[in-house]
Amino acid sequence: FAAIAPAYCLDLVARSLTIFSSSFFCRLKLLVSISPLCLPPGLTEWTSWFNIDHPGGNGDYERLEAIRFYYRERVCARPTAMEARTTDWVAAADTGEIVHSSLEKGFWCINKEQPHGRICSNYHVRFQCPPVQSYWTDWSEWGPCSTTVCNDVGVQVRQRKCVSAQPMPLLFVPACIGHHAERRECSTPPCTGQSTEMTRLQYFVKCSLTVYLQIKKKKHLLMLCIILFTAKESPACNSSPEMHLVRLPMDCVQPGTHSKYYNAGRCPHNKCPGSLDFDMRCRDGAGFCCGVQEMESRIIDCGTYKLPIRAVIQCSCQKCVQPTLLVRGRVVAADNDEPLRFGHIYIGKDRVGTTGYQGGFTLQITPDTQRLVVNFVDPTQTFIDTPKVFIFDKKGGSIYHNVKVMRKQTPVDINSSETNFIDLGEIKGEDPIGQLVIPPNSFHKDNGEVYEGTVKASVTFIDPRNITTAAATPGDLNFVDEEGDMLPLRTYGMFSVDFRDETSKEVLGAGAVQVLLDTQHVKMQEHIPKMKLWSLNPDTGVWEEESDFSYSTTTAGGHGRSKREERTFLIGNMEIRERRLFNLDVPENRRCYVKVRAYMSDKFLPTEQLEGVVISLINLEPKPGYSSNPRAWGRFDSVLTGPNGACLPAFCDAMRPDAYTAYVTAMLGGEELEAAPSSPKMNPNIIGVSQPYLDKLDYQRSDHEDPALKKTAFRINLAKPNQNNLDETNGPIYPYQNLLSCENAPFDANHFRFFRVEKDKYEYNVVPFEENDLTTWTGDYLSWWPNPQEFRACFIKVKIHGQKEVMVRSRNLGGTHPETRGKLYGIRDIRSTRDMREANTSAACLEFKCSGMLFDQAEVDRSLISVIPQGNCRKIGINGLLQEYLIKHPPVAQNNESHAFTMLAPVDPLGHNYGIYTVTDQNPRVAKEIAIGRCFDGTSDGFSREMKSDFGVALTFSCPERKINRESLFQRLQTNPGQTLSQMARDMREMEGLQGQRSSTQVVAFPAEQRGRTQSRRASSANRRRASMRAQQRQ
Repeated sequence: FAAIAPAYCLDLVARSLTIFSSSFFCRLKLLVSISPLCLPPGLTEWTSWFNIDHPGGNGDYERLEAIRFYYRERVCARPTAMEARTTDWVAAADTGEIVHSSLEKGFWCINKEQPHGRICSNYHVRFQCPPVQSYWTDWSEWGPCSTTVCNDVGVQVRQRKCVSAQPMPLLFVPACIGHHAERRECSTPPCTGQSTEMTRLQYFVKCSLTVYLQIKKKKHLLMLCIILFTAKESPACNSSPEMHLVRLPMDCVQPGTHSKYYNAGRCPHNKCPGSLDFDMRCRDGAGFCCGVQEMESRIIDCGTYKLPIRAVIQCSCQKCVQPTLLVRGRVVAADNDEPLRFGHIYIGKDRVGTTGYQGGFTLQITPDTQRLVVNFVDPTQTFIDTPKVFIFDKKGGSIYHNVKVMRKQTPVDINSSETNFIDLGEIKGEDPIGQLVIPPNSFHKDNGEVYEGTVKASVTFIDPRNITTAAATPGDLNFVDEEGDMLPLRTYGMFSVDFRDETSKEVLGAGAVQVLLDTQHVKMQEHIPKMKLWSLNPDTGVWEEESDFSYSTTTAGGHGRSKREERTFLIGNMEIRERRLFNLDVPENRRCYVKVRAYMSDKFLPTEQLEGVVISLINLEPKPGYSSNPRAWGRFDSVLTGPNGACLPAFCDAMRPDAYTAYVTAMLGGEELEAAPSSPKMNPNIIGVSQPYLDKLDYQRSDHEDPALKKTAFRINLAKPNQNNLDETNGPIYPYQNLLSCENAPFDANHFRFFRVEKDKYEYNVVPFEENDLTTWTGDYLSWWPNPQEFRACFIKVKIHGQKEVMVRSRNLGGTHPETRGKLYGIRDIRSTRDMREANTSAACLEFKCSGMLFDQAEVDRSLISVIPQGNCRKIGINGLLQEYLIKHPPVAQNNESHAFTMLAPVDPLGHNYGIYTVTDQNPRVAKEIAIGRCFDGTSDGFSREMKSDFGVALTFSCPERKINRESLFQRLQTNPGQTLSQMARDMREMEGLQGQRSSTQVVAFPAEQRGRTQSRRASSANRRRASMRAQQRQ
């Protein structure tokens, strides 16, 4: 080995470890593994074969970028050679085809370049790589001149690095020949006065590299870098806070203004500009964002009481709050909501989790995730593998997804040596949309061996004629075109195939399979020549083209037909080589955007818009003139609302308003929101769309024709706006090229509306915080949530005896911490919920400020909590275990008032036996939702939305309804108008005689039920007057 060892290897070893001879050291390393520094020149190894594309479409593209995208760890950074062969093992040079290759780009063959109308062969490639992947990176740009003084001389430096993809032995560095840095002389311009021309450095000082996006194209990988330039006159972080209105309690009315809101200020969560690196490249700010630098305490005059608040007075660049990005949900069957129990969850090739017993899952997402593709795999093979493209909130909100999966069709036995026909269609009484035709001897094993015998074949078809299957759509029905743009598809059906050996259950592949599509189901004739067969890439969630379709006419008997008739089919060819979902789709270019906003209530106030709401739109099959019967769906999209609502992509038509229709829903954390009503009469001010465009869109809420139906969706015609008609240029539907107009539309522009149906509930924080945007968290002693990475929600269950529901309030003060003692954290109001099983009983799950460490993590504060029912209430019971715990953990708060309850909140996470419910999660909404569900159920591990007032109660109050002692005049006029009017006449006559006879008493005829009370009151009044007159006479 010493004879072939390179000289530089011997030299490096001698310099590093002089106690060994260089030849002995290399021999020693050879016994374990060849030393990366002692390899002979030219020693390389070949990778495995790669075949990521097929010659359908424009050709066969085995691009190096795309291979790295799928097999990143298998290809070296700089291959030294490449070999290409067909799948029949013919070398590329021997095929007679025109091909292209490059060690930087890979290998490709273009169909239109081939002679005599031939198409390219199906190629696979491999690369030759050195075992030691040591190489220099590209030179950096020249750094700035070391001097900034005019008319001076300095030095510029540029650098490069020696990189190795393999771990190096101790005392060694990667072996690259050459220097890692270069220097050159530089000079500054002469001193000729102040120049007004902005230098190159000034241009780049304020830039911030904000977006790095990777788009997987069919042919290659496209990387985009968007750089944001900020003018020096408009800094990214303005020191003056922007307006932020905080809603005050209902009983807080500011004198002179009568406003229910207060401007507490807010800092925009902008990234701060990056600094220049030594190589003059623009870099992001090192985790710094525009945040709160200074706050001040203010007192709001509410008339009858004072309310403290912490307001922002100055902003500056602070360390960014890194919120935890969560995606939650539940996976259930599309037909009966059976949960996918213990299903495997994959992101790419990595298994990242398992669904729970009820199908629930929670995924934590890295902040740099641009597109989230999650694949749900059922290990029991009851459901088909379902890739889903999830939207998520980059501000840290927890988004809830209700995932529907299709149940696998029961396998049927087919003979591999015969031609087999499998129908594609799930609607009983209707013709199938198409067929799979499998020629004889087409099945093969993974090793390529032809399979002979019985095949267990399961083909599951997602039929667009069944609207309930729309939510089970895998992927997001998009493809990437030749320019790298993500474009939509309109589906005519999807199918998943599963072929297995009858005995060993081994998965089988199938070659030369034909797909037949019956053209009678393609109602838009212009779609027929555009129809293609697609397959879903489970890693990217993008549909990739498999093949085109060709025409064929045949005679066949339809479903229920007594005669045979001539029918036209579209025929496509495919090869089933892996478990993929296939799709019959056409690209659709008639596209629009639909503007939707979500609100906290049906008041539809601009300050009460909700962010993080998942708006979903199902494109329905066109109506008569284009349509089929029954109606079918063609596309399913979901978008997350931001501060200015959401714009949903949809198909639309300019010629016929009813050509396309849409079905729209909204969901927030698993809760369905209500749509604006359309009956008994459409009100443009409520729906949010002005006339006459509203009539053209034919807006109808889901309960429009049947009030018993749910109110959580609406249907509209997708009429493309006429730009020559002013009534249609202000939303809510925008042409596809006007996306920015849709996203930036003012609040008063036309839009559709959803609102949250919520019982009386109010939350007030002294330090304002938006739970749907974790970046608004501020570190302050009075922050309700002291830790932005861990949110602890605490609730107490309060039982109410009374005929009506009661508002219950918690006032939360600092208790034991010296910085917060006696200071308000916040207020929570909630109306009690009726127990449907017990009369005159309700209960409330009331949030309170948890005890524990404050934001500085230095000292525990036991919050001082007051629970106060609003009304004629008195305390009649306290949970014995809770009372015992409070006594054993002093200090004990004074509890002298009968209408309220006061305690120093427990530090321990007590359970339902105490009537206290505590949940900790990385998202405040999730923590509160789980705690409320447990509180309603009265258990520490259950969940319910039905109030169970007899279980897990901490406090009990009696709130009887106050009785009215005497009816008012208005009430008497309603109950007995004749008698009341007669009484009023008698009273007027008696008033005339009362001037001289004040001592006499009169009998007034009141209703019988009040006569006794009235006479006793009048008698006592007369007695008091007589006693007064006698006293005067004695004097």
